[in-house]
Amino acid sequence: MTIKLDTETLRYMAALRDTTGARVVDCIVDGNTVVYVVEQGQLGTAIGKGGVNVKRLSTQLGKKMHLIELHSDPVQFTGNLLGGEKNGRKCWKNIFLKEDGETKKVVIESDL
Repeated sequence: MTIKLDTETLRYMAALRDTTGARVVDCIVDGNTVVYVVEQGQLGTAIGKGGVNVKRLSTQLGKKMHLIELHSDPVQFTGNLLGGEKNGRKCWKNIFLKEDGETKKVVIESDL
């Protein structure tokens, strides 16, 4: 599989890398928001103490930022994508991997 990154995406990825030193895997620019995927173990570096890196870069770019940590386990990565708790509870009940022959699917069960 080949991934092509346009100039704008590369510019945003470089901005996070240069500001924080974190290794950036990918980013998606959606209107006023930039969603970054950083390598496993790099989330704290990207955020910075007290969120200083996110605040600084968000101001520089004039966009909101969301940071997601890549994970080699697809179930864990899916949990990272979905985010943490909202109003004291997760937005999902269970996440698991379902294998059917050669096909693997991540299944998300929700109470909502």
